[in-house]
Amino acid sequence: MKEAFLHYVWANQLFNSSQLYTASNEELIIHSPGTFTGLDGPDFFNARLQIGAQQWAGNVEIHINASDWYAHHHEIDRRYDSIILHVVWDNDTPVFRADGKEVTVFIMKNYVDADVLSRCNQLFLRKPHFNCEDTISLVPSHIWINWKEKLFLERLEEKITPIQDLLKITNNHWEHVFFCFLAKSFGLNANGEAFFDAVKNLPILSIYKQSHSLLQIEALLFGVTGLLATEDEIEDNYVKELKREWIFLKHKYNIEEQSVSSLRFFQLRPPNFPTIRLAQLSSWLYHQQMPVTSILTTSDLDYFYTLFDVQINEYWQTHYVFNKVSKKQNKRISRDFIDLVIINVILPMQIAYKQSNSIDEYDVSDVIDLAVKIKPEKNSIINLFEQYKVGADSALDSQALVHLKKKYCDKGRCLECQLGKQYLKQK
Repeated sequence: MKEAFLHYVWANQLFNSSQLYTASNEELIIHSPGTFTGLDGPDFFNARLQIGAQQWAGNVEIHINASDWYAHHHEIDRRYDSIILHVVWDNDTPVFRADGKEVTVFIMKNYVDADVLSRCNQLFLRKPHFNCEDTISLVPSHIWINWKEKLFLERLEEKITPIQDLLKITNNHWEHVFFCFLAKSFGLNANGEAFFDAVKNLPILSIYKQSHSLLQIEALLFGVTGLLATEDEIEDNYVKELKREWIFLKHKYNIEEQSVSSLRFFQLRPPNFPTIRLAQLSSWLYHQQMPVTSILTTSDLDYFYTLFDVQINEYWQTHYVFNKVSKKQNKRISRDFIDLVIINVILPMQIAYKQSNSIDEYDVSDVIDLAVKIKPEKNSIINLFEQYKVGADSALDSQALVHLKKKYCDKGRCLECQLGKQYLKQK
């Protein structure tokens, strides 16, 4: 038995009788079950009940065992003085408020529909991938549409939190924050954190001041990540120039470099080597001259594809690492990679920007519209859903499914999921 199941039954009034009675045999009429908060404090606010002949308005607390009241120390928490009904599965002990008055109890297990309880038990039988995998393909499309949009926005909110944290530290320096998270995105999973930690120490003003020189921008990025700290016996002219520029710029801006050991090359495809990704980022910074507000207020997908379509330095067309020539390749930023940048950086940054500039409700429709235009990602989670005939037609869908699997399915939050709720409603 899970407390979330009790919340669900109470909120949806899934009882097998309209004649309800408290543990002390008083008739209970539920005019409104209240609003579930999901927060610390009473579970349901502003419930309206009739107990016996008395009308009540207040809060409802729900526990599996009545004794959980004391296990959670509610008897000394004044927030629980407003509880008008204690809903429990097992009434194993009387419960009293801080003032000594006994709390009225409703024993839910006496009234729960047997079919609902059976479906709940079935739902929580562990399956190989999803608890609802036997029925997930039968979920109506209108439920999927609404649920995916909510999941997508939840995933964006998770990405917004570290953005807001860095904004506070930098006194809302949007250019620097965008630069840091853009660098993290270019580093992907392997080197994203290392890129992020390195460029946090790199004043964006230094990039602006050297924006006339691609070599100096590359020197700043390769230098701050520690890639220029190596002592190779043979160095080509490009590397020598980079090192000279880095020594000058490092002292000019008082920049602290990180250890190159934090960067990963092992098990990466050469196009994802940190050297190539930093060269691409440097080239983008060199060619990009518009203020970041233009990026944070634009919802034109073609604009972003054009914005990131920049040519990498000629040196890196024939190199993957310093001092070692390889077969010539263009190494432009691919559209798939640009899609990832939009999903992981631009969209959450756009919502954070909307939040910072709007006192009232902010509109996310343009962010949703942009996500719908981007093709879905391909990864193991999306492939898994496709095995159960759940497809992804856009980046909104794929992001939603990744969030669903990681934050709901893997954590057994079936009763907080629209798919789990739909399963319990089946007849």
